[in-house]
Amino acid sequence: MTAASRMAVLCCMAVLMSMVISPAMAAEPESFDLVVYGGTAGGVITAVSASREGLRVVLLEPRDHCNFPNQLYIREARRMVGDFVVTQKDLQTELTKTDPIGMGSYNSDSHNIQRVIGPNGMVVNEGDVQVAVKPYQIPYRVMLPKRTELANLLVPVCFSASHVAYSSLRMEPQYMIIGQAAGVAAAMAVKSSKPVQEIDIPALVARLREQGALMEQDVTNQLQVIAGFARRARR
Repeated sequence: MTAASRMAVLCCMAVLMSMVISPAMAAEPESFDLVVYGGTAGGVITAVSASREGLRVVLLEPRDHCNFPNQLYIREARRMVGDFVVTQKDLQTELTKTDPIGMGSYNSDSHNIQRVIGPNGMVVNEGDVQVAVKPYQIPYRVMLPKRTELANLLVPVCFSASHVAYSSLRMEPQYMIIGQAAGVAAAMAVKSSKPVQEIDIPALVARLREQGALMEQDVTNQLQVIAGFARRARR
């Protein structure tokens, strides 16, 4: 396994679980195919997904605050800017993508920035966004860094999206959907020794469909996926 073929996944912004490494373990150098930083909803699912695809995975979590974040439930923070940035149009008008990894449907939801007094003397919430959206496809490109910057990084949490788009994509179900795709994509990149920007997208989509991912708003597909989950639970 070459250093270039190893993967990293950045999943910052919330702490759900941690990995404890004993001094004895730390003394023994270990090699991993994938390093996942941040035990968020997206990070945990990424680690599980990649492990199921056969990768050797380590999940890292900072421990400077007893495994709790500095602040609880940060709705939005710094994000990556990739070659493709998901914006408002991708939630409202351009709903289909050539590289879908799942679907989102939560409203555009951003809290007000501040409260100001309007000309009529009434208090107004400034910057509040509450806009309904139709179910939309989430593109694989949302978690890809620019080709000129990195070739072995996937970002399923602080991904490439505008303020308005992130207000819908930031929900835990979407983090987990993107994390599932990140794990599968990481495995494909490692096994093929290709940059994350050059993996086989149709094969990625097909693999996610096999695992039950929904790419279209279709009741029949949803019922089939639910039935598949029920069969697995009975095993």
